[in-house]
Amino acid sequence: MEYGVVMRWFCVILVFACMVCIGADEKPLYREPLKYYVSPFGSDENPGGKEMPFASFHRAQLQVRTILNAGALPPGGVTIVLKEGTYALKSPLVFTERDSIRDFSRTSDGLVTTVKWTSEGDVKLIGGEEIPLTAFSAVEDKEILNRLPEVARPFVQQVDLKAFGLKDFETMDDVTHGAAPFGEVFFRGRPMTLARWPNNGWATTAAIVDRGGKTGDTVAKNGIFEYDPQNVPAERWNVEKGIWLQGFWSLDWYDEIIRVKAVDIEKKKVELCSAQSRYGLGAVQQADAGRRRFRVLNCLEELDSEGEWFVDAATGILYCWLPPLQKDELETGSVIYSRMREPLVQLNGCKYLHISGMNIGYTLGGGVLVRGDDNILSNCCVENTGDFGIDVEGKTNCVMNCVVGKTGTYGISLNGGDLKTLEHGGNQIVNCLIEETNRWQMVDSAAVMLKGVHNVLKQCELRDLPHTAVMYSGNEHEISLNDIHHACLETDFAVLYTTRDWGSWRNIVRCNYIHHHGRLGSMGVCLDECDSGDTIDGNIFVRVSNAVHIGGGRHNIVKNNIFIDCLAALSMNAQGRENVKWNTGGADEWDLEAKLKAVNYRQPPWSERYPQLAKIMDDQPEWPLHNEFCRNVVVGGEGIWMKDESLRPLLKAEDNWFTNEDPAPDNIDWSRIELLSRTLPTILVRISSFEVIPFWQIGRKTDFGK
Repeated sequence: MEYGVVMRWFCVILVFACMVCIGADEKPLYREPLKYYVSPFGSDENPGGKEMPFASFHRAQLQVRTILNAGALPPGGVTIVLKEGTYALKSPLVFTERDSIRDFSRTSDGLVTTVKWTSEGDVKLIGGEEIPLTAFSAVEDKEILNRLPEVARPFVQQVDLKAFGLKDFETMDDVTHGAAPFGEVFFRGRPMTLARWPNNGWATTAAIVDRGGKTGDTVAKNGIFEYDPQNVPAERWNVEKGIWLQGFWSLDWYDEIIRVKAVDIEKKKVELCSAQSRYGLGAVQQADAGRRRFRVLNCLEELDSEGEWFVDAATGILYCWLPPLQKDELETGSVIYSRMREPLVQLNGCKYLHISGMNIGYTLGGGVLVRGDDNILSNCCVENTGDFGIDVEGKTNCVMNCVVGKTGTYGISLNGGDLKTLEHGGNQIVNCLIEETNRWQMVDSAAVMLKGVHNVLKQCELRDLPHTAVMYSGNEHEISLNDIHHACLETDFAVLYTTRDWGSWRNIVRCNYIHHHGRLGSMGVCLDECDSGDTIDGNIFVRVSNAVHIGGGRHNIVKNNIFIDCLAALSMNAQGRENVKWNTGGADEWDLEAKLKAVNYRQPPWSERYPQLAKIMDDQPEWPLHNEFCRNVVVGGEGIWMKDESLRPLLKAEDNWFTNEDPAPDNIDWSRIELLSRTLPTILVRISSFEVIPFWQIGRKTDFGK
């Protein structure tokens, strides 16, 4: 037999043997992906291998697109590996449908990612300019030195940002509320502090002289307040150069930054350019309406402590009081000045794209913007943004095992699903740390925001937040197994908040540890302004002023929770009786029936999914009916508080254990939450149907890996 014939038969037998072996194993074989590499020290003339990497993201994208267009995607997919280094982006990294596949079948083991961008070592994608520390020099301009506090003059250094290609330095508007209005300075992985007074906490107005204008007024008018000259150093502010005050001018849950129009040293009055303020000055509903919190921002005269900075918008010169530096850091270190306003990484119309293992931030705008379905963001650190951290809109996207923090506005937003059809969004945040959000815009946003239908926040830690941890609107969201602590540090608001919708049914807040929160008066879970149909089940509340608040809503179920040292476990009022509007066609936000009509609530799928809601107009809709508080343990505090005692019969309250009212000692150390499972036998004596709360499952767990 000829040699060629022998070899052909050998190959046939070998292939058959391989097929038999594969068939014997039900699990699909793992296929190593085709890999290309990118490095700050590469070249786009290179073939993209590990030893000869590309230099640009664009070149790597072209390589992936060529493979996808040819239909030559290998079984293991394609992975782009970014080698260690800092990638200072001059424009956003944008992925489109051309960078990902359009359809993919799911195996029995779940989704197999086919296009992935990941890292090798410490990879940073930044939207700012690195300014070497060696570029700084001492301040010599006498005018500037005279404006600086005497204590700061030996320590403040300067650098001309224009020398690094930066230009168009902006100031703030008369009234500012939102993301960072101009570039910021970052050093040692954190934002430095914009020159301010006081250095910690807040000052207070002595009195409100004129509330000024507010949104909706027909006549524009500035507000005026009095100050105490012993406490407020207004005489050293250079109003002509620009002074801004950030304050909670009317409400303890809404902040604005307002420019100073004039300071009258003799009369001890400050006039603000507040004609466009949302609420004006002064809290008309509080007894001490004249004492409002404020602080000075962006003021060279207040650059008086280590870590502060100021940019002269007219000259482009940055002034910094840097901390003490070691020789090696001085020679090799840098600060980063953020400049990119667009989201740094963008997924526009992508499917099945996986971004993993990157540090994304140091930017003026947002971190990661996702518009598409079935994408994954894992093991990333998104920090130091002037706007949001991650914003997702689409279906079945997942943010997992990430750190998001030090953001200008919100941390992560998920928006997906269809309110009319009640189709699920299925987006998830899992095993993430979200911290120190809302540096610029404290309110009107939160660390996490859920919108649409059925999006999930699970097994995360949310901490150190000036305002709300979670805001949600829509239906059937799941907020479960999260460790949420030290929120509302600056505002009088709520840790979890939803509002003003009779139809926002089947949102579930389950098995979360909600504890040690900020200002007196802040709430744990606030179902505000007639929000209805939520379930608060199996949570542990510790030292929260008002743990759960039902603000006039209906069909809310509060069950199987443990409340420890809360001023009130539950409060309830009848806001609907006072505020509901009718027949406005949706022109008024309090026209709650109009919101229901907009989703055809009396027709399927709404009428089938929520049959009780379909009958609401026949059942005194403005009254807080059908709410339940059952099978809860209340340790200390008032228990159930009613704004109007006549509402108490409307609440179904059964099978609860109020330890303050129990003459028998429980012999439980309620401060040892981690030993909670040991208390179950004692609880079952009082509440036989109480279900164990899986404390050991709460919070962030083991990394999923890249």
